[in-house]
Amino acid sequence: MKSQTAPKKLYHRPVLLQEVIEELSVVPPNGWIIDGTFGDGGHSRAIYEKIIKPYKRNRLCSVDWDMSGYSALQSHEIELPSVLDEVTENTEWVMVSDNFANMRKYLPVVTKKTNTEMALSGLLLDLGISSRQLAQKKRGFSFHAEGKVDMRMDPEHYAVAAYDLLNILPYKKMSAMFRDTVGMPPGIAAKLTKEILIAREVKLFGNSDDINRLTNISHKVVPIRASSKGRIHPATLLFLALRISVNTELQNLQEVLPVAFSYLIPSGRLLLMTYHSGEEMVVESFARQNGIRVEVILPAPREVRGNPRARSAKLYIITKK
Repeated sequence: MKSQTAPKKLYHRPVLLQEVIEELSVVPPNGWIIDGTFGDGGHSRAIYEKIIKPYKRNRLCSVDWDMSGYSALQSHEIELPSVLDEVTENTEWVMVSDNFANMRKYLPVVTKKTNTEMALSGLLLDLGISSRQLAQKKRGFSFHAEGKVDMRMDPEHYAVAAYDLLNILPYKKMSAMFRDTVGMPPGIAAKLTKEILIAREVKLFGNSDDINRLTNISHKVVPIRASSKGRIHPATLLFLALRISVNTELQNLQEVLPVAFSYLIPSGRLLLMTYHSGEEMVVESFARQNGIRVEVILPAPREVRGNPRARSAKLYIITKK
């Protein structure tokens, strides 16, 4: 489908795009490639244009629980996937509104509608967050914005927002959240938790000054290394831990890996793009427990210079024997 309105600028830059295309271009034919984190469509559009459309060896299913990226792209004069209601047997690119972890639910529906085998040739999960999502101030993802910290990717299915966690978690659970999700040093996690508990006694979170209050607490507690040159904001791990916890991101990754690997056909590939230690631990633990060899690709220095969001990315590649 194409929109007739004037195109707007696409400003999200997908990480490790060339490497993703190279890895998925050699997956087995006659199966599905799933992009489980559609986001702003950067990876999906490139996969479709460079692999699916010219060679017609596989089909592409794009998945996301946050459909705001897909909706935003409809104002551009570009080719987009068909939503499930529009799918026919000839559809090469499908868009599914769901959590990528629910593969057992959406993949049978997609294959039935397209009259194809339930064979998975490749899966891509870019576990980061898009520039557009960070720019949406009302969602509270970024510590550079103002407002209350909501952070829910899918408010319809997640009742608890980040400000709820800040208001209700006791000391032990909150400090454990900071330690376990993002590897925050125990001493920093303890101090941060104490300051948050003091702050919520004065005034509960869930107001327009949430982000300012949290960044002030972070500046008070988290030391800034002289060598960091301002690259790592003191509130980074706090906001990351809240987002991961609100959206059960690590649990979603743990759930999808064994399911995807079971659907994967021989020589098929799982591509998992991580951005922090919590995600890395989940992927490495899965590989270790199943005796699977993992290859890791890092962004080239040139990409990091041009796209700072790529600096912490790692692309894990699992190939099924």
